[in-house]
Amino acid sequence: MNTAYRGGRFGHVWADQPSTGAYTASRTYQFNSAGYTNTVTRSGLGRYTVRLPAIGSAAGHVQVTAYGDVLARCKAVNWYPSGTAQLVNVRCFTLGGALRDTRFTMTYARDTGILRTTPAAYAWANQPTASSYYPSAAYRYNSAGYTNRITRHGVGVYRVSTPGMSLGYGDVQVTAYGGDSRHCKVDYWTPSTGIQVRCFTASGAPADTYYDVSFVR
Repeated sequence: MNTAYRGGRFGHVWADQPSTGAYTASRTYQFNSAGYTNTVTRSGLGRYTVRLPAIGSAAGHVQVTAYGDVLARCKAVNWYPSGTAQLVNVRCFTLGGALRDTRFTMTYARDTGILRTTPAAYAWANQPTASSYYPSAAYRYNSAGYTNRITRHGVGVYRVSTPGMSLGYGDVQVTAYGGDSRHCKVDYWTPSTGIQVRCFTASGAPADTYYDVSFVR
């Protein structure tokens, strides 16, 4: 079946079987804008791949969050097309930085907000030590038609400008990106300053790293 969502591509899963080798994500808690069924594969301790059929592209945006009453963090390692599918690799850790199995939620969006709403913006911040830059066009989105910009204000401290977005309202999410145990959090967001993100090592020291940031209202 193909019931493609017009206005971008979108998918999400609740990965609720952390020790299972491969399974179909709960149909109640998953979605694919092309109408297909998403699956999750565990390749090792704390290492997972989410497969989103029929919405593959070398573009878009990912958010990942650990789930449940466990001391864990999860992040996006990378995402890329495989045939027509989109593969999203996820890695999960203890708070101390060791790999661990855990449940998580994952959302993928391309050319739309992570809630399929507007106003919306996202960016993959892939130049962690650059003083200021415009994120890659394939991995940024701004429903107002402007270009998002990222500025580094110190070790692990970043400001994200999303022109045309009314930051006096709405919601911001951030997920660290890469294979290590560094993590990021939203510091704050205001109309005058934009979105501020802070990133850390597992021990809590400020650290420069890649991340994914999104805004929706």
